[in-house]
Amino acid sequence: MSQRNFCSLLLLGSAVLMSACGGSDGASGGTEPLRYYTATANAGAGGTVTPASQRLVEGSSAQFSISPQAGYQIASATGCNGSLTGQSYKTAALTADCTVSVSFRLNSYAVTATAGPGGSISPALQQVEHGNQAELQITTDNGYRISTATGCGGSLNGDRYLTAAVTADCAVAVHFALKSYEVSATAGPGGSISPAQQQVEHGGRAVLQLSTEAGYRLASVNGCDGVLNGLVYTTAEITAPCEVQASFSVLQAPVAVIKAEAELTDNQLLLLDGSASSADPSLSLSYQWQLVTDNNLTLTLERSTEQNARVQLPDLMQDHHLTVRLTVTDSSGATAQNEQQTLLKNAEHNHNVILRVVRVTEDWMPYSDPGGWTNAVVLKQSDFVKYYEVAIWEETKSVQLYAFPNSYDPLFGLHVGQPKTDAEKIAYREQYAVLRFDGFPPEELWEQRNEFLITAFERISDYLVQAHPNSDHHLMFNGHGGPGGRLFEGMVSYQGAGQLLGNYQQQLGRKLGVIDMGGPCNKGSFSDVENFCRHARYYVASDLENGGYQFDNWTYEQYLETHPEHQYHSFFAVKANLEQQLKQRIDITQQRYLYAWQDMINRQLMQANYLYSCDQFSQFKPLFDSFMQPQQKDYLITEDLKAYLQLHQANTDLLDAFDRVILHSATNKAAFDWPEQRHGMLMPDPWLPATP
Repeated sequence: MSQRNFCSLLLLGSAVLMSACGGSDGASGGTEPLRYYTATANAGAGGTVTPASQRLVEGSSAQFSISPQAGYQIASATGCNGSLTGQSYKTAALTADCTVSVSFRLNSYAVTATAGPGGSISPALQQVEHGNQAELQITTDNGYRISTATGCGGSLNGDRYLTAAVTADCAVAVHFALKSYEVSATAGPGGSISPAQQQVEHGGRAVLQLSTEAGYRLASVNGCDGVLNGLVYTTAEITAPCEVQASFSVLQAPVAVIKAEAELTDNQLLLLDGSASSADPSLSLSYQWQLVTDNNLTLTLERSTEQNARVQLPDLMQDHHLTVRLTVTDSSGATAQNEQQTLLKNAEHNHNVILRVVRVTEDWMPYSDPGGWTNAVVLKQSDFVKYYEVAIWEETKSVQLYAFPNSYDPLFGLHVGQPKTDAEKIAYREQYAVLRFDGFPPEELWEQRNEFLITAFERISDYLVQAHPNSDHHLMFNGHGGPGGRLFEGMVSYQGAGQLLGNYQQQLGRKLGVIDMGGPCNKGSFSDVENFCRHARYYVASDLENGGYQFDNWTYEQYLETHPEHQYHSFFAVKANLEQQLKQRIDITQQRYLYAWQDMINRQLMQANYLYSCDQFSQFKPLFDSFMQPQQKDYLITEDLKAYLQLHQANTDLLDAFDRVILHSATNKAAFDWPEQRHGMLMPDPWLPATP
């Protein structure tokens, strides 16, 4: 039975019962019929209302049950003047048909966001409808990065955080960490820097340790705006990846340089100056002076460990040769040593021994000729100079040392009315031979020649030193020449010349004064200066082919005036040091050029003579050797050395050092334009081994 029919029957029954229970039938005048009304329920999206409708007797109240779907809630329930309690809606007493309307809305949830130190997240709070996603913006402070972002089932994309579909209140939390940057470090050859890589937090500093290999120093270190303290490099505050680069350079070897007078007399003050010594700019330098004397001379050295020392000379009973030795040590422990010879003269003594050597070939003059080469030294000895002369005889295959007196007559047997046989002329000259060495090998046996001459000259120099232990000794050669450090027209090799001269120096106990090669051609090569300056204080030579010219108006007076062998007597007669005396020797060569000026112009004949300082060469050589190490030996020995340096862009220090080697010069450059560059020294022999 339907509810409506049921209600009708119920009401009818009630009326019957009421009538039967005590009222008269008709006493009230009759009853009104019951009225019924319908309450209808309408539900919007998001839920249901049950029942859909109800028909009730007037005055009754209808009650509806409201059921929101998942994620929804009741937004409103109206109609029939009812009221909502929870999910139940009860109408007022029905007096007419009416409608109950229920609407629903999605649930809304709170999404909260919090951030740790180092940044922020926004918004801090937002309401999100059920099933929707919340999006949050993360901002990092300078130097920070996002470490973690969690909550609400979300995910991080860059600086944006997107939650999952929200179905309940939830919270997002973000944490930050300082950024970390890589600091990389690289080092060039000669050292290291560590660590090679490290991670440094924003605002932090990287500390790097440098180390140098033996023989190297730190040249530069830069990058990351750091500062160097010793061998520790500390960067500025790191705010981005950066790189530190370190470079190293070869330590400059220490160089000992002595400045002192080459010659002094009794009671003078000898000042020893080491200020020109040098070391690598990064290192300090210490000094140690020593004196080596001869003939039991006792000297007091003051300030022996300072840059400048001094010696007060006493009265001298004889000449002495003093060796001044300076040892410098840089703070890395590397040392260098240099020596200088100083002649300490008794004021009443001034003597020089000059050993003059010639090679006499058969096509030049026969063995029976007492003149010829002997004419070159007109005055054989004076109070200041004693000449000894060596003849290397090709005709007799012998080497002889002569000590001619001033009375020697080179024209013996040639005077009118005084003819002499060859044997008589030979006997006359040979009476002045003090040493003779027979068995000189022929030219094709050049190695045996080399050894023969070394042995012969060892005996010759020993004889001279024994005869004149306190004199200055000098060597002069007249003959053909050629570059490369060889002696006596190449008969003695570079190594042999060093041995021959070394024997002389060792016997003498000091260096020779000057080796005069001003006559032979092309003896001004680097290899010549190098080889001869090891054993002498000064060197005279030319980088050109000498001779081949004539005086414009020859006179015997001009000849003697400009003849070195003759003028050495007057040079050494002057109270001056050896350098000043040798400059005069160059000056007379310049005068000789002037006497032949027009002839040289006509022949376009380049001529030059130079005085080289062996002390200055010892300073130039290591600089030149260092410069030449990377250079290929792509040159000829006959090339001009200074022009080569300029062509290969040598630095100013090297060029200045070269200029200091040449103390004085004589040239005819003013006579005409020279067709090629010449500055006083030819290139080294490229085939010689490197020498220290």
